[in-house]
Amino acid sequence: MPSCRSIFLDWALSIPEGVEPCLALRALLELHGADAPDHPMTRILAQGLASAPAPRRRRNRSTGAAA
Repeated sequence: MPSCRSIFLDWALSIPEGVEPCLALRALLELHGADAPDHPMTRILAQGLASAPAPRRRRNRSTGAAA
């Protein structure tokens, strides 16, 4: 499992600016999780999603209200 953590860290550091990590994690789990529920990487992704902060809400610049 240490290699999965290393792969996860490399992936997390390569997420482009503006992409919410929790949404990317959710997409990966939806894409691969059902096919490999017992794979160590699936567990790492699930742990990452469980500890990821919620997506940031954008604010309307003119009013400051959440969009």
